[in-house]
Amino acid sequence: MPGVRLGVEEREVIALGVARRESFAEIARRMRRPTSTVAREVGRNGGRDGYVGAGAQKASRRRGRRPKVPKLVANVALAAVAAVVADGLSKRWSPPRWRPDWLLTIPMKRRCGCRTRRSTHRCTCRARAA
Repeated sequence: MPGVRLGVEEREVIALGVARRESFAEIARRMRRPTSTVAREVGRNGGRDGYVGAGAQKASRRRGRRPKVPKLVANVALAAVAAVVADGLSKRWSPPRWRPDWLLTIPMKRRCGCRTRRSTHRCTCRARAA
């Protein structure tokens, strides 16, 4: 089950295994999870001496609810695209009708500093600098 978050039941299994002084590998095998998942979970939530399943679940929920900045606030270029799309949709235009306009207004910046609108861009900056 890699990639799936731990649930209350699994955290209780971890708590039981820690209380029995089992190794992380044994607990992980029983849960069919990687050993590193169990080790990180215990380390993040009080260690072998202080791990409590219910407390770990509360802490996990609290960490998951941290304040997150919306994508359209954090990325100015993405916000500009969203504004153009919203404007086109409010005019009831189909995408082919407004797409060329917004493609020309939104500059795309590459890691090297080149500014281009083509997705097949090959950077020559490093070649010129050398």
